[in-house]
Amino acid sequence: MHFAGLDGPLPTPRCAKTPMFWYVQGSAYQQMGDSKKAVSAYQSAIKQNPAFIPALSALIKVYLAGGEPSLALEHATHAVEVKRTDPELKLLRATALLRNRRLAEARAELTALIRANPGMESAHLQFGQTLTAEKRYGEAKAVFQKLYRPGQADLRPLEGLAVAYAATGQPQRAIDLMNAELIRSSSPNGVREVFGRLALLMKKPDIAIEQYTELTRSEPNTARTHRMLAEALRAKGDSPAAIASLEKAERLDPNDPVLLSALAPLLQDSGRSSESVGRLRRVLELRPGDTNTMNNLAYALAESGVNLDEARQLAQKAVRAAPNQHQILKNL
Repeated sequence: MHFAGLDGPLPTPRCAKTPMFWYVQGSAYQQMGDSKKAVSAYQSAIKQNPAFIPALSALIKVYLAGGEPSLALEHATHAVEVKRTDPELKLLRATALLRNRRLAEARAELTALIRANPGMESAHLQFGQTLTAEKRYGEAKAVFQKLYRPGQADLRPLEGLAVAYAATGQPQRAIDLMNAELIRSSSPNGVREVFGRLALLMKKPDIAIEQYTELTRSEPNTARTHRMLAEALRAKGDSPAAIASLEKAERLDPNDPVLLSALAPLLQDSGRSSESVGRLRRVLELRPGDTNTMNNLAYALAESGVNLDEARQLAQKAVRAAPNQHQILKNL
């Protein structure tokens, strides 16, 4: 039996387009990996019923995952106003405050949430992450020590505890913790990813390279693992190897703007200006209007000495859009 709609737009059933209809559409689009259409569907649900909590909650999570914390906070604030007694909505708002670097507010809201819901582990976890963001590492360590259980599936308490150890002058204890977890974990690849991030934070790129190399061997067809390895190689100063790793990632996922944005400056610094320009043009296709990319492309064009008029236009457009962020090429 063939089910229509799995490879293209979802079919529109002959039923009233209620908020629930749009919410189901949004969930389906999310499962298909199309966050843009998911957002549109959730927004349609909320437009019909601004108090429809399932769509509000889903939209907040999409914004948080997609790196749009200000939009997440706007909708989370509205959701809490709609349903003031819902602890999960309060946690989403606290998370959005944390992502917006409104740390004291996030801590205050989490403190109140934990007082009302002492058994809510997710709130304790977010509280520990907020303390870490505030650089209150000793307090954060105490929180994560209570949450961490060796071999647990959720690796966030492990990472929080290791970061706290490293930040309080116990780097070897952080490394020993990660090595022990590698032995007992049922998902060592996840631990390796956490270990790599920790090693880069501790400015130990060799450890990160070791962990990420193992990841690429285990998951050779995953672009993200090659991108992480490239980050570690770059931290060590091995640009040729970092470029090679990013090019492997690009072959696996040629439409990842984050990957292309990481590759472009390495190519530029290696004298491969035309290739750098090509990657940046592709990023602008994927992210029209991105001022950072406009500025970087203008710089790459100016460095190469070609298309100076285009470079000037791009730089001026970036400055107009974000005058406090792009200073380099104002006088181009």
